[in-house]
Amino acid sequence: MSSIDHYDVDGVVALALAVVAGLNAEHGALLVEAARVGDFDVVTDRRAALIAFAINGLYDAPGGVEMRWRPCRVPTMFSNAAETWRTTRWT
Repeated sequence: MSSIDHYDVDGVVALALAVVAGLNAEHGALLVEAARVGDFDVVTDRRAALIAFAINGLYDAPGGVEMRWRPCRVPTMFSNAAETWRTTRWT
């Protein structure tokens, strides 16, 4: 079991890398850069910034994080995100 105690980009990325099989091998370096964008507000890779902004957007979505970030939804959210990361060209 993995968890985070607050919602932020680097925490979500760390959790995703811990629980989604194959995500690290396919996108680990890019996601680490996204975590840096979220944690330090330093952009060195446009793709990483887009990912960080998208993850941040989940928190700001209608209903806030309480409606979107329920334990039963976490695996589904990460599976959907992993599929998106696999099939999207981050240019």
